[in-house]
Amino acid sequence: MEGGVPLTEALAWVKGQDLKEILELAISLEINSEDLYLKMERKVEDREAKQVFKVLSVQEKHHLERLVRLFEKK
Repeated sequence: MEGGVPLTEALAWVKGQDLKEILELAISLEINSEDLYLKMERKVEDREAKQVFKVLSVQEKHHLERLVRLFEKK
């Protein structure tokens, strides 16, 4: 799962948590994912691979922005 957390662990953790805490977890996972893709983009030398990681990091950034907006509403 995103951010290196196994899905089963994340699902077990969210039980009993309120929405704000769940959103905080989701935000941290998105940050980790975006950071990983940015690092991979810098590390690889192949132009097409760089582009793939760039696209993925941009998508993670959009996810993060949406989660932050939702978090701010709560």
